[in-house]
Amino acid sequence: MSHKSKKRKAKFVGLGPAPRPIHGTPDFDEFERRAERHAARHEELRYRIAPDCKVHIQFNGIATQEAIKKLINYLDIGISDFPKNPDDPSTQDKDTTDG
Repeated sequence: MSHKSKKRKAKFVGLGPAPRPIHGTPDFDEFERRAERHAARHEELRYRIAPDCKVHIQFNGIATQEAIKKLINYLDIGISDFPKNPDDPSTQDKDTTDG
């Protein structure tokens, strides 16, 4: 049986003090606070609006109720550019050149 020195055993007794944050880097709590602020300003919503159609809405910045109303009005204005049902030809697909 071999003998292990006290010095070698001491390496495995404890891991020592917790590492300190490096100067200039945020600690975990600050990182978490920054992530929460970022998440509040960047939101992505995904909806299935038909069996074969999904919509993705991405907000970059704080989306207010007024901004949502403007988005709804904008979509409402452009609704006639889309077919009424999936079997109708899209107005976007129509050839607008005459001749």
